[in-house]
Amino acid sequence: AAAVLASVDSTADDGYLTTTADELVGFFASSRSGNLQIHRAARTARSDAWSSISVVTPEHGPGAVTVTVTNPDGRSATSTFTYTAPPLAITAVSPSAGPTAGGTEITITGVSFQNGATVTVGGTAATNINVVSSTAITATTPAHAAGAVDVVVTVGSTSVTKSAAFTYVEASGKRRRSARH
Repeated sequence: AAAVLASVDSTADDGYLTTTADELVGFFASSRSGNLQIHRAARTARSDAWSSISVVTPEHGPGAVTVTVTNPDGRSATSTFTYTAPPLAITAVSPSAGPTAGGTEITITGVSFQNGATVTVGGTAATNINVVSSTAITATTPAHAAGAVDVVVTVGSTSVTKSAAFTYVEASGKRRRSARH
């Protein structure tokens, strides 16, 4: 009889992919050509029963992949698993302060940044925006009145705000003169 892949549970948020099939014994996951393959190797899998297996999915970008379960006797079955991107988020802005004249290069760290992202600081568009990676953006602050302001990153139709993430400070252009006696 051929191996039968009865189900793939891709709803778990714990990074585990659970499959049920007949005659499964100790498997591990690997990613080749964008597809998830489950192979025999008891040390890296969590086997709950002879007919169920859970594996930690390898890192992969968002999208559907084919899951192949191969029994020790060479029989296999396939199904589909869909990776989802983490929600857009800002975790930090550095430096966290700069002059009211603007011109401070900031680095925004977070997740799910994509090329084409826009950035506003205090409601005004930043300049020189560079999406360095899915976790970092650099940008130059515009001029703004003194005070704490929000930083907003927009990717497509999704925006995320880090409240009071950057503080504009008055530049102290005057030097104190020491009193002479």
